[in-house]
Amino acid sequence: MEINVQRLDRQQFASLYGSYMTEDFEGHGLKPLAMIQKMVDQNTYDCLGMYVDGELKGYACLVREPERGYFLLDYFAVCSFCRDLGYGGRFLEKLREYYGEARGIFLESESVCAAPDEGEEQVCMRRIRFYRKQGCRHTQVKSWLFGHEYDIFYIPLKEKDPDIQEELDKIYRLMGLEKLYGGAVRIWSRRSRLLGVHAWSGAVPDSSGKELPQGAFWTERPSLVRALMPSGSLPAVISLVGGGGKTTTMYQLADELAEQGKRVLVTTSTHMGCPKEGECQYARISHIREVKDISWKGNILTVGKCACQEEAAMVEEPSGHKLGMPDGLGEPEAMEELLGCADVVLIEADGARLLPVKIPEAWEPVIIPQTGMVIACAGLSALGQTFGDACFRFGSAGGWLRRRSEDVMEPEDLALILMDERGAHRQVAGRYYRIVLNQADNKEKRDQAAGVLRALPVTMQSGCVVTAYSRQAERKL
Repeated sequence: MEINVQRLDRQQFASLYGSYMTEDFEGHGLKPLAMIQKMVDQNTYDCLGMYVDGELKGYACLVREPERGYFLLDYFAVCSFCRDLGYGGRFLEKLREYYGEARGIFLESESVCAAPDEGEEQVCMRRIRFYRKQGCRHTQVKSWLFGHEYDIFYIPLKEKDPDIQEELDKIYRLMGLEKLYGGAVRIWSRRSRLLGVHAWSGAVPDSSGKELPQGAFWTERPSLVRALMPSGSLPAVISLVGGGGKTTTMYQLADELAEQGKRVLVTTSTHMGCPKEGECQYARISHIREVKDISWKGNILTVGKCACQEEAAMVEEPSGHKLGMPDGLGEPEAMEELLGCADVVLIEADGARLLPVKIPEAWEPVIIPQTGMVIACAGLSALGQTFGDACFRFGSAGGWLRRRSEDVMEPEDLALILMDERGAHRQVAGRYYRIVLNQADNKEKRDQAAGVLRALPVTMQSGCVVTAYSRQAERKL
């Protein structure tokens, strides 16, 4: 079987455009034929066909950046009569050979987080899995083009680690898109990337009390938002409690919601660290009403009261760059005004001194009345450690667990902390309750998470989410 890639002449491409592209890319922003042909004439566009034993099996169109030597895969398809036969992977491999002297190739794949329904979500996930399988690098750069959000992939050729955002910007400008920046077109780099979200969706004990199967049944979710609330939108006010990745989880949520076009306010009802320089916009305020006077530079704004040394000492936190609870947070009139400025309010309502598990004191956590969902976070790294080493406030508030400081924490212990009213479930009071088990970096950790899940009440199992974050995303604020 002979496979080769050939450049299509003007007549060949016009025939392909009318025979295949108008159908394959209907509703996906297909460029007019005249526009494509003009770019070909300007040497900024390539139209290629993949032939197998002389018969056309697929085609690709790429934007060419002649000075830097980068390409953007604009259209890519296998002909409808021969799909699911492995030609897509072979075509990408042939493109690597064809452009062997180039620096690299960028690809756009519609973002799973922005999929309108579960059907489109599955289509996006299949495409992303295909690109990853073919060795395409899933970058942290994203783009927004005419109402669609894309993840950017990269095929390294001669350049292994370019500035993805800068090079993509040059290609978009070459296409004349810079005139639409800030409106129909945007490029940005996501600060953190979720490596995996798993939500419980398997069998649960039936009325006879039959136990769960030994192997956990996890369903992969494309985003934390979708995992926490698969069938609807999140409440407007969400409080996060516990330890083990609470801040990372909060900003992951903020990122995903912001990418959906929502304005997200991040604050605290206790104390939290200031975002690092350049991570997101933040402001020190005295009263929550001051938010209305702040000019938002993006879709995420972090606010809090300046936490002085005396305040920090009262909550056993180190002094430094800390934000405290702004006055007015939780007051009905002030909150009504706040929700006129922000679509979602995320509140860090607990502190754990960077430990994976937290036992609250009598006054903790601080859940404001408007909270519609409480998310309890815990780090799976606590399992196998002693209570004294892994659990914040164990000595002063953990007596009800009937464990010693030197005892090793087991999955059943963590489940008890997460389900009990004296633990993370304190002050939930009829609100949505979700559990996020962080640090599931490998199969062993996911198996431990399954052990925690099996020990939870059936009513809590469906609200349990397992996550893993990249090291760069672990915010220790």
